Amino acid sequence: MLTPLHDVRDLKTDRLAALLRAGAPAHIVYGQESDTLRVMFVPPETETFVHYLEDEAALIVDSADAEVVGFHIEDFQARFLPAHAGVQRAWRLSDTDISRAANFGDFILQFERAKRQAAREIVNATREVVLEKHREMNIPAYA
Repeated sequence: MLTPLHDVRDLKTDRLAALLRAGAPAHIVYGQESDTLRVMFVPPETETFVHYLEDEAALIVDSADAEVVGFHIEDFQARFLPAHAGVQRAWRLSDTDISRAANFGDFILQFERAKRQAAREIVNATREVVLEKHREMNIPAYA
């Protein structure tokens, strides 16, 4: 068994809370072959590591200061998505206004709204999964 780089109690969430409160843009990357989803609230080039927890949810942590800056989800479509109705609704494009975009500008605006909603649902569902087994974590909700 691998020894974690950090004890979960040593990970900080102050920056994540500030980023979520400020409405920082989410960087969402889905890997179809690996069925993994990453939601980060820092630039993708930030040096990070993944702190694995139980089940499919993991924390993305800034290597410089042990601040949680996002979430990594394994088996996203196979296991995570079916277990979270709010995430399913946000993930389906048919439930968004994107299909009714009149032009490319409308498409961009509607896509950004849909991305924000998807990030909110994914973060809040992942927060619930993490807090089920790690109540000591202070993972903020994304309002």
